[in-house]
Amino acid sequence: MNLIQISDLQNGKYAFHRIVVFEQEWRNNESYRYIDTPRPNNGLIYITCQKAVFAPVNGPAILACQGDVLLLPKGSCYTATFYTDGKTEIASILVNFDIRTETGVLCGFDGRPKLLPNDPDWERFFFRMAHIYRSRTYPHLELTEALCQFFLKLNRQRPENTPSPIYPVLSYMDHHLHKELYIPELAKSAGMSESVFRKVFRQHTGQSPAAYITAMKIRKAKELLSSQDITLDQISALLGFFDTAYFCKVFKKETGLTPTQYRSRK
Repeated sequence: MNLIQISDLQNGKYAFHRIVVFEQEWRNNESYRYIDTPRPNNGLIYITCQKAVFAPVNGPAILACQGDVLLLPKGSCYTATFYTDGKTEIASILVNFDIRTETGVLCGFDGRPKLLPNDPDWERFFFRMAHIYRSRTYPHLELTEALCQFFLKLNRQRPENTPSPIYPVLSYMDHHLHKELYIPELAKSAGMSESVFRKVFRQHTGQSPAAYITAMKIRKAKELLSSQDITLDQISALLGFFDTAYFCKVFKKETGLTPTQYRSRK
């Protein structure tokens, strides 16, 4: 199997095959796993339930909230657990597919499950894919076109003026909110001094690294608070806060409401 990057799909040398779309129903705390047998194909999954946790065999667990999309590489090993409130019939929409070169060589993405950047169009895209698969006798051409549009838009989300060392750092930060993120270590991973890193980071995001991290944690906290099945202690731990009291203090400072007040308004 050839390993490729998402950006490689722009050059027209690859084709999608065996596209299958599943509208998945999950009970609360229900899981599926690829442990002894790795994932047999590539996949994209759109989370419609309150949250899901993807735990790779090697690596930190990924918390995905409603509206998030994950790339599930062929050959990856992980356990996925879904948390629902019973309000939605469909907990996730899964699109499985193979990728082949012009000469028929099978391809896949390297690594573990990965959260993809958020986009307001993802909901429309996945429900359209599900409708096409469900309603068409021969859906392959339309599904192929939709997948091509998805990856084209995904590749365009990386701004042309984004400094290349900063982009992977932003991705790492977004996916590791449960950890303590140290600015000197992030700067080192970007190949910059701390002072240069802070300057470039603010130029790109409009925020300091610390403010960016806080904003991302509060966004995730708001999504998690929409579910009554997860406690404040659990949210605090999932987002890497020192303790629940500190989480509540930061949340109120950023939103003007306590987490309990915010939850009661949802």
